[in-house]
Amino acid sequence: GPVIDAFEGDAVRITFNNNLGQDTTVHWHGLPIPADQDGNPMDPVPTGMSRDYAFTLPVGSAGTYWYHPHPHGNTHEQVYRGLAGIFIVRSRTDPLGTLPERLVFITDLRLDSNGQIAADTAADLANGREGDQVMVNGAFQPVDAIAPGTTERWRIFDATNGRYTRLVLDGAPMVVAALDGCALASPITVPELLLAPGQRAELLVRAPATANQKLVLRTVGYDRGAMVPISPAVKLLEISTSSAGAIAPFAIPLTLPALPALPENLAVTQTIVLSDMGMVMGGGMGGGANGRFTINGKVFDPARDDITIKAGAAQEWLVRNDGMMDHPLHIHGTTFQLVASNRANIASDPRLNAFMDIVNLKSGEQIRIRLRIDTPGRRMFHCHILEHEAQGMMGVINVTL
Repeated sequence: GPVIDAFEGDAVRITFNNNLGQDTTVHWHGLPIPADQDGNPMDPVPTGMSRDYAFTLPVGSAGTYWYHPHPHGNTHEQVYRGLAGIFIVRSRTDPLGTLPERLVFITDLRLDSNGQIAADTAADLANGREGDQVMVNGAFQPVDAIAPGTTERWRIFDATNGRYTRLVLDGAPMVVAALDGCALASPITVPELLLAPGQRAELLVRAPATANQKLVLRTVGYDRGAMVPISPAVKLLEISTSSAGAIAPFAIPLTLPALPALPENLAVTQTIVLSDMGMVMGGGMGGGANGRFTINGKVFDPARDDITIKAGAAQEWLVRNDGMMDHPLHIHGTTFQLVASNRANIASDPRLNAFMDIVNLKSGEQIRIRLRIDTPGRRMFHCHILEHEAQGMMGVINVTL
């Protein structure tokens, strides 16, 4: 879809025409906008109809976002068939605002023997769909050039249904500046970075200072548990330094305009338990008609409020993954702060104490997050492996005044 590029404070109005043969919505993933503009499953646009989405982008919302459909039961198919796009919100006081940018929108594709997009398999429903080919901006392993010494801001999106991208950059350090649209307090250099489906990151990448050097971004294998097949390593893109004169180095700032931390010493007010055991009990890992993924033992019911909270009130939640595989939890309409995990390597994870709108939980992992949703209305929270969401791993937060 088209790239939508706006500034904090802008009033946005987007006309959406649904020419599909199915009801659908547009969900503005990660944006802190009113609930009635969020494109949730309870607010579908019928086939053949139109609606305007209108909202103002609040100050403090600058970041890297995306948009995609969110009709219950059909989100996964509409996304793997290509319905998604980029939404960038900028700040006029951004310390990185002068950097050239590179958009890296990662999708995958599977075609059948007739060259058509293949239908879901039982394994797709169980594990989350992964295509045979991984693409960047719709191209297979694109190649580009860069002037020596140039520092770029890479906005990277995992826009797949179920593929985890474990990113490795050959040829230059990988410096993380933001996660899910939220700036880190300080840039962090990491050897690799894992993005679960739906997650985004902003990287600062400085090209080598001499000509004919290569930068190669790859995704390498990641174990999601539950005997899910580990995808082979894949080259995503390749960039070579040109023969142009070297660019003067950009001084990466030591601090960035991160969101202020939420209050400490909050009592845990919600416990969220993710489970995929229903897949075993209800038809095996093949994900048949009886297969279910649950939150707190329940499958999604759009008429039921699973959690009720007060608008503007900070809360601390305990979230646990009792399932056999990783699950990335997404909460609509806000970002949240990861403050603790029982995972062994959490201390070295740039996500600890950072803000995000998706957090990945490994099997058996238990975390604590702090969040605040400022505007009232009914919001979704769900697994962002879209096949799992479709089979029940989704709930409703009712935010009241």
